[in-house]
Amino acid sequence: MNHPDHHSPTLRPYEIRALASAPLERELLQPNTIGEIPVAMVVASPHQPRLVFNMHRLSELKESIGIQGLIKPIMVRLTAAGYELIGGERRWRAVVALGWETIPAMVREISDAQAMLLAMLDNIDEPLTDYENALAYARILRLGHERSQASLAASLGINKSIVSRCLLLVELPENIQAILREKPGLITANYAKKFIDYTKQDAFVVERVIRSAMTNKDPAKCLGQVATLQLIGQRLSACTQVDSQIRPKRLTGFGTMKIKGQRLEIKCEAGIDPILLQEHFEKFLSQIDPSILRAEHSAKKQE
Repeated sequence: MNHPDHHSPTLRPYEIRALASAPLERELLQPNTIGEIPVAMVVASPHQPRLVFNMHRLSELKESIGIQGLIKPIMVRLTAAGYELIGGERRWRAVVALGWETIPAMVREISDAQAMLLAMLDNIDEPLTDYENALAYARILRLGHERSQASLAASLGINKSIVSRCLLLVELPENIQAILREKPGLITANYAKKFIDYTKQDAFVVERVIRSAMTNKDPAKCLGQVATLQLIGQRLSACTQVDSQIRPKRLTGFGTMKIKGQRLEIKCEAGIDPILLQEHFEKFLSQIDPSILRAEHSAKKQE
């Protein structure tokens, strides 16, 4: 015997209620014979939406299963690769860590579309991040397993607005999604649109701020989404001001003018004598009171 006795052929009442908690599950998951299958023959689901597993939570689950046994069997389907997980990957990982040779499993015959939906529903105990949900929603819709966001929401037993808000996250540019694939909880659906708007101005500035402000190894030094968005706004504003100073401005009929720090540069068009232009410019400046410009500059800095 490799683990505590759990050969009961039927599900407990509360397990049946849990399996019937969503519309799709009521349709697909009926109580079935539970048998022991070799742990070595179980393969992870290619439809698993979770990008990152919480190792601390897995360690706790391993300890619990080691003491109490596996209360809820995993669900699998038979494929050419072996028994492919449909639900229960965290339990399977814990059992592998415990060194069990067999594991209780319910074998079902279901389609890829059903397997993808059930993989999402299996993560209720430890909810997926909005980005993990977004990737799964997008894949299901892209493959045509659901006709629309509304039908997908109905199959999962959630509001359509949850699906549509999460899907905004997959509209982020690739450099930002690369960060989310490593830390999927950094940006939530509620703030997705604001991040998207900022990336349209400069995706690389947004990336730099997110990496420096939200991914610090010291959690105490990490900023939240609101503070990070404020910082991004400040950086983009500063970049815009610098860019407007450096970019040449057209002086119709005369040439171009460019500001670089405390320097004002004017490049004359062909046919315009720079010496004569300088003389006219000096006459123009003689009519301006420098103290007025200094006062305006001081007032602008205080705004």
